[in-house]
Amino acid sequence: MSEPIIRNKQFLEAFGRATNKTLADLGPSVRTAVLYHIAKIEGVDNEKILSDPRVFARALEKIFSTGSTIIENKIIETMCSELGIESNAGDGSFDQKISSMYGEVFQRKNRIVLGQFATPSKPVEYVAL
Repeated sequence: MSEPIIRNKQFLEAFGRATNKTLADLGPSVRTAVLYHIAKIEGVDNEKILSDPRVFARALEKIFSTGSTIIENKIIETMCSELGIESNAGDGSFDQKISSMYGEVFQRKNRIVLGQFATPSKPVEYVAL
């Protein structure tokens, strides 16, 4: 098994929530069936499926072929909404989109932004994103 492309726990939890929501929106039985077949194809449990975008995408493509793109894009849109970033659902492969989102979230969290300029009556406020 290959290493996950992303190791950040919070980001992977957001992936799991977005994946669950997207599949549940298709119907509870669809969600259950898709996760079952992915687990069977990849030989992993649901926790691994929902914490490794590569495993999920590879198996989803085996099940739905090019139709997997629709589900992947919906997951991307849901994650972007949850993480407060602009959707990149139209650019590149699923792995590339996930990596791009992770990079954007990681950069945002590690950047210190000057929230306001100092004035004599108001000190400088820093906002860590």
